[in-house]
Amino acid sequence: MSDVTIPSYRIARERSGPSWRMLAFAGGLLAAVAAAGAVSWSLSESGPRTVPVVEAESRPLKVRPENPGGLVVPNTDQLVLEPPAVRRAAEREQASGARLAPPPEAPQLERLRREAAPAQPAPAAETPAPPPAP
Repeated sequence: MSDVTIPSYRIARERSGPSWRMLAFAGGLLAAVAAAGAVSWSLSESGPRTVPVVEAESRPLKVRPENPGGLVVPNTDQLVLEPPAVRRAAEREQASGARLAPPPEAPQLERLRREAAPAQPAPAAETPAPPPAP
């Protein structure tokens, strides 16, 4: 055994960078500054504002036209956009004197009501009542 005593702690090494306490303090200070900036920005944005007002237009919705006959479009009677085959067929129909069929006949409402009504029995011939028993 030797007479040399060995200390029970380790020898601290020299560190060249910042300590963890300094980093924690700087981070806390940065967080506090960011929170203060956020609060001041939100208070400046929440100031008094005017409420937007939506109003109806003052001009009329419909205006009577100056020319009530409508827009005059030139060459409306020309068949410019139809293919030649359709144009020839239309000319043949006009030349042959083709006519439309007559309109369908109108329904006879009274006759339909009579047919749809339930049949009523014919009135029976009145028979004399039997004489009362004495």
